[in-house]
Amino acid sequence: FVDLVKSSATCQSYVTTHRSLLVISHLLFKGRVEFLTEAALEAFLSLGRTLVEIKHAPLLNSLINDILLRSEMWVRTPVNVQVKLYSTISTEFVGGSDSCDVRQSLNVCRIINLLREYYWVTPENGALCVEDRALTPEDVKSIRAFLILSAKQSMMRSRTPETEDISSVLSYLVTNRSEEHVVDMLQLLLALMSEHHAAILPKFDELGGVKVLFKMLRHEVESVRLYSLKTIGAYLNASPAKQAQKLVNKSGIFTVVAEYLASRSDRVTIATYNVLMELLTNHISRQITGDRFLDTDPEAKIKYPQLLEVVAVLLLKRPSLNEEGSEQALLDSSANMVVCKQYLTTLLLVLQRS
Repeated sequence: FVDLVKSSATCQSYVTTHRSLLVISHLLFKGRVEFLTEAALEAFLSLGRTLVEIKHAPLLNSLINDILLRSEMWVRTPVNVQVKLYSTISTEFVGGSDSCDVRQSLNVCRIINLLREYYWVTPENGALCVEDRALTPEDVKSIRAFLILSAKQSMMRSRTPETEDISSVLSYLVTNRSEEHVVDMLQLLLALMSEHHAAILPKFDELGGVKVLFKMLRHEVESVRLYSLKTIGAYLNASPAKQAQKLVNKSGIFTVVAEYLASRSDRVTIATYNVLMELLTNHISRQITGDRFLDTDPEAKIKYPQLLEVVAVLLLKRPSLNEEGSEQALLDSSANMVVCKQYLTTLLLVLQRS
């Protein structure tokens, strides 16, 4: 069937007119999952490649919507089939194709819905219970990575991403609390703010994206707070100079950062310190390093002196007595002293250059 559709314009017209792919999709969904093999998937992917090449938009849209993105069907298949499906979509259809038709069908809102409904690590708002889903948490994370890559590439290849695209990302952050669901979405925002800020920034401001990032600073998980902080740094770096200075000087954005971070922990971890120093010198990396102090760039200078007070407030915060009592408070205080020593050493070096 696939070979016939690929080679015959008459057959392509017939399949499009009579919605034949929708019928096939229905039969596959109602049939046994054993029919959905890697070979069957490859046949559909091969058809998709041909349709992209000959620019047959109606049939391509039908293939994507009725078969390739019918996740309630594919989610029952072995993990290798699902990984092949979504990796091919991200690397060949979205990332490798210049076709606007592909990106319109594989739009960001559609991808976010797949993450929410089918590819969750722990069920949250909007998650569907799929009885036949045989995926481990690691499997889900692998598939999520390809889907988020598809979302990123879809927005990166568009000169002006749709407002709905940014809105769907921010909405997902607001309505989910699990670390596994939030961190990868914050990494997506950080990448977009760093690589595609000219197109992203206006819509991000329009939707009040900074408020969402500040909401994430109150999250109970440190990695969520730190990726939010990195994205705030990337946002300031991408903003026009006057707007950034207004946020820093008049709005007191870093004072709020200090309050939010201090409300969550008595200890300044190495990871938190590293991120704060990245903001201070305006060298934002994509990953969190928590096992060692990062080396300071020899050319680094202080970009936001207002952050000096933030770091001082956090380091000088007196650990509170919690359920572990004074022993835990002593550990927190000792950890802060180690970070404080590193901070003063690094600060002297940076000040000499500034």
